Amino acid sequence: MLTIFLAFLKILKLKQIPYALLRHKSKLEKNNLAAKLYETIITTKKKSLMFSFKKISLFSLMLSLMPSACCGSKNTANNNNNAVNSTKKTQLKIILGSTRKGRTSDKIGNALKQIADKRSDLNTEILDLNEFNLPFLNDETPPASRKTITDPVVKKWADKIAQADAFIIVVPEYNSGYPGVLKNALDSLYQEWNNKPVAFVGFSGGPSGGANAIAQLHEVALALQMKPIEIVIKVPTAWKAFDEKRNLVHPSIASDLNRMIDQLKKS
Repeated sequence: MLTIFLAFLKILKLKQIPYALLRHKSKLEKNNLAAKLYETIITTKKKSLMFSFKKISLFSLMLSLMPSACCGSKNTANNNNNAVNSTKKTQLKIILGSTRKGRTSDKIGNALKQIADKRSDLNTEILDLNEFNLPFLNDETPPASRKTITDPVVKKWADKIAQADAFIIVVPEYNSGYPGVLKNALDSLYQEWNNKPVAFVGFSGGPSGGANAIAQLHEVALALQMKPIEIVIKVPTAWKAFDEKRNLVHPSIASDLNRMIDQLKKS
């Protein structure tokens, strides 16, 4: 690049620094190659004070092309970073919000994962509270003020939550509320939840589809500095929500879940 410009200057028989170069001095000095070019041109300054219009116009044209050439490596790096970000998969955790025998949350969670796994922009994992067996929260230091986690079971849970970019919580409605085991799992951590989007899939044996449980969890998520999204999925009369292959029979759930995931990724 420098050689080309020196040859160009020689052809023009440059006698003085053109105004166009001085005007772009600050821009040139931001780039090492451009700075060298600037210094080289400075040394060619001679006594003559006039340039032909054609020389200045041609030089300005060449100068206007220089930033894209000089900064090509930077632009390439930015493009590479954008490409990496566009291909980075969202780490989505589906939390099963109940642990009782004969529960339905595992069936719904597995059905949701099957739908989500058809997408190429996600890594989806089910977090089953049955597999963590978290102790009831009894630490003297509240999680919001805690600096280290000493309990290995809580640490395992915290590590999984910290890995996530977004959450879907599958929650049943028990007596117009949600299970205590889920509240304990949420309350056991704080910073790991912060600023992460969350969505809710509620279900019930009756017609509500878990509406009360979802409404209450929305407030809990806000208190944990999470970002609950607007889209929710409600599955009423859950005992008849599946076919013989354990697929969810409601026709809109697949499209609703994909809209939910899209909004999670944007949040």
